[in-house]
Amino acid sequence: MNYNDHRLPPGGYARLDDFVGKGKLIPVSRSTWYAWVKSGKAIAPTRIGPRTSVYSVEAITAFVSSFEEK
Repeated sequence: MNYNDHRLPPGGYARLDDFVGKGKLIPVSRSTWYAWVKSGKAIAPTRIGPRTSVYSVEAITAFVSSFEEK
């Protein structure tokens, strides 16, 4: 899969809405994503402020790759 088709930056961090949702890199709902995080199936965010969470682009691509390998 070409990750650039989903407009993620080549490195750094991305917000949840950048990669989760209908037509995005990970096509699941936000509530499903948060359930996966809570159960340990998905990567947890990094808090950078009181109301701001981000995800490492490298961790996102590794997460997606882990499903493609199965």
